[in-house]
Amino acid sequence: MRITLAALAMLVLAAPAQGANKQSWGFVKSGTDEAQVAYGVPESDVVTIVFRCFMKTKRIEIITSVLPRKPKNGQALRTTLSNGARAVIHDGKIGKSTEEYHFEASVPAEPKAVAILKPGTLLTIGIKGKQVPVPLRGVAKPLAEFETACFGKN
Repeated sequence: MRITLAALAMLVLAAPAQGANKQSWGFVKSGTDEAQVAYGVPESDVVTIVFRCFMKTKRIEIITSVLPRKPKNGQALRTTLSNGARAVIHDGKIGKSTEEYHFEASVPAEPKAVAILKPGTLLTIGIKGKQVPVPLRGVAKPLAEFETACFGKN
């Protein structure tokens, strides 16, 4: 991975903190080629999930800190994102940046890649034996900004 998860968190969530360790949704655009929407603690290295769009290569990387008990760098892994109404399965692998592990999957930059964030009130990130809930409250505005940047929607 080209950027550490900690650095990614700081880039994505460079917004005023709304309370100690309170996670929220945020958006950032980096230059003309990258845009990100993420859920994590502002101004920290705590990130639960990131959708990072590369406009030139038309790819979205889905990165999460939800991992199995004993992650191994390069290990193949399947994660499921569910909003109650539907579920999407992503195959990817575990990466390691400095001392932090993360799951990463790459998908085409299409609106359906982030459609899982629209309906419902809760996104569940699941891997074998583990489910982590992420509230979808507050995702609408950062997601709209992300879609405009990534897909050219107005």
